[in-house]
Amino acid sequence: MEPRILIVGSTGVGKSSIIKYYGRSDSRELKISDSSRGVTVKCNLYPGFYGDIKCDWADTVGFNEVKEGNVKDALSDIISFIKMNKLGFNLVIFVTRKDRITTEVKETYELINMLLKPEIPRMIAFTHCGADCKSNQWYVDNHDEYVRSGIKISHGVCVDYTDIRFDYLEEEKRMFSIWHERSNRQMTVFIEQLILNKPVPLYSDKNGFIKLLQNTWNWLCIKLGLRKIMIVSKNIRDYFIGVGYNDDEATHKAFLVESGL
Repeated sequence: MEPRILIVGSTGVGKSSIIKYYGRSDSRELKISDSSRGVTVKCNLYPGFYGDIKCDWADTVGFNEVKEGNVKDALSDIISFIKMNKLGFNLVIFVTRKDRITTEVKETYELINMLLKPEIPRMIAFTHCGADCKSNQWYVDNHDEYVRSGIKISHGVCVDYTDIRFDYLEEEKRMFSIWHERSNRQMTVFIEQLILNKPVPLYSDKNGFIKLLQNTWNWLCIKLGLRKIMIVSKNIRDYFIGVGYNDDEATHKAFLVESGL
């Protein structure tokens, strides 16, 4: 079985561009967009490469679609993701723009940590880095800020995979090509350091699958302010109420205990 690499991040941050330009996927279904909504709204598996090694790239649902009221579809997409990826992954790449740390970035990171076992290695790829993709100095300089925000990933890479369109000037095309080459070298170095020989499964039995579904539902309830319909242990919830938390706070605390977040 080929190594499986999960690439995750909010819609529009450049996941599909990494798969196309670094992963060298020739899938006709793969689309690229610079718009804020993006075009990758399902979980799809694309055959490709990391360096010269064949692998499968899993591109994820755009989790920020939930904010647009698309709760049913978002939940359905995440459930489909869990079911189709029972085999798990050899590596997870969390993708975000080289920008300020938004609530959306933190929420996406929390969801991935909830869905995936900690044994799966994680790295972070910062996109739209321009000339900064020649090194990882930007991440080194900003690492502590990410840790303070709860995003604890020790390995980070700065990349730029700007889509090279036919109507660009030749000078622009050359510059973007140089950025792609630098980004490819950076990506390969870190992936080769981290990737596992065998994938770590998402769950091992029916109970594990049900637990993942429960955690996913509870995460969506917190995200949308619907804590009253979360599914948590009554005993744990009652304990937190007994020590002084109100109903919503106790429900949230119970969820954190049960999910291990």
